Amino acid sequence: SHKQILTDFRKGKIDILVGTQMIAKGHDFPKVMLVGVVAADTALNLPDFRASERTFNLLTQVAGRAGRGMEPGKVIIQTYNPLHYAIEKSISHDYVGFFDEEINFRRELKYPPFAHIVEINLRGRNEERVIKISHELAGILNAFSKREYFQASGESIEVVGPAPAFISKMRGRFRLNILLKGKNPKDICKLIDESLRHLRGRSAVTIAIDVDPLGI
Repeated sequence: SHKQILTDFRKGKIDILVGTQMIAKGHDFPKVMLVGVVAADTALNLPDFRASERTFNLLTQVAGRAGRGMEPGKVIIQTYNPLHYAIEKSISHDYVGFFDEEINFRRELKYPPFAHIVEINLRGRNEERVIKISHELAGILNAFSKREYFQASGESIEVVGPAPAFISKMRGRFRLNILLKGKNPKDICKLIDESLRHLRGRSAVTIAIDVDPLGI
């Protein structure tokens, strides 16, 4: 079992442990002197604005598995993008430096904490139908977002997409996403509500709304 493997490794019955992210967190192996991370930048290529944060978090945690005893440890990171700030700052455990880079990135592109994100997921078995409804909804959202009510605060609502979801087909259903970014989540939800009232012929398409999603 997983628990037995970790116990044997801690006791020194196993010399090399190969695993996924699950072995990077919350374990104390005093005898571990060397940790290697293969394809450390894989997560950076995911379509998620938190990709850099998650990569930095994972690398700093996995690096902390080495040298927890009396002897210093060594960490080897394999990456195709060694100059990315998430990689560079994790090597030196530079939390402040990473924060400065990441917060500037999010400010420039209006990602949290500078804006709220609402994800609209559209899915259905007929791909052409899902694409058609997604584009129609995006058009309505864009048009309605320019109305005086949504412009009154001086903070516009940005509509992004539609675009295929990261997993574009699941359980026989095609999936597309539309993202909305803005300061006030209530205004975004009001915009979505009004837009859906004017969307016709969507009976064969399931629409789900996620406010401030944990992943996109």
